[in-house]
Amino acid sequence: MDIGVIIRIMKVKNRFWVMKNLPEGNNFQNALEIREESELKIPEGFFATKNLFLSMDAGTRMYMTDRKDSYQPPIPIGEKLMGTVLGEIVESNHPDYRVGERLRSYGQWSDFSVVNPNLMYPSKVDDSEIDLVNYIGIFGANGWTAYTGVINTGKVKAGDTFVVSAAAGCTGLMAGQIAKISGCKVIGIAGTDSKCKL
Repeated sequence: MDIGVIIRIMKVKNRFWVMKNLPEGNNFQNALEIREESELKIPEGFFATKNLFLSMDAGTRMYMTDRKDSYQPPIPIGEKLMGTVLGEIVESNHPDYRVGERLRSYGQWSDFSVVNPNLMYPSKVDDSEIDLVNYIGIFGANGWTAYTGVINTGKVKAGDTFVVSAAAGCTGLMAGQIAKISGCKVIGIAGTDSKCKL
């Protein structure tokens, strides 16, 4: 991959997770490994963030396989794991992103991420009115998926009956809440009695 001309090297202790082999079932202990590097290379047009939060979404498990039919390509063995991160810019080689700004983006499971804004969809966040972690929670991928499904695709309206499967999961739980505050009667489906009690 051509990452451009490297202009800045940041000396820093950076711990990061890699997938050393495919997990078997739910055994991640033998599949994941933490490694360390002593510098970050920040090409022109990129920036580096100190990660404050990492969203370990359920969808991550799908691309920790060798499947090729997913919306996300498989993680190559030995590569840094990726996911949604919330971080603060600590070094910038991009005119539109300044040191000290906080943002949500796709990044590495690591202390620091090198971000290509053309590929990693960064969005600046403001924590002056809401807790920062909400940007990877309710305002993260699962929240947007639930909102889009209920409001834009489902076009629910007050008085509708809304049935949601996987109602105890992150997206299903939020979809049910969005439908409820929209005035719907909500019926949730979940796999166990304890999940149904939520």
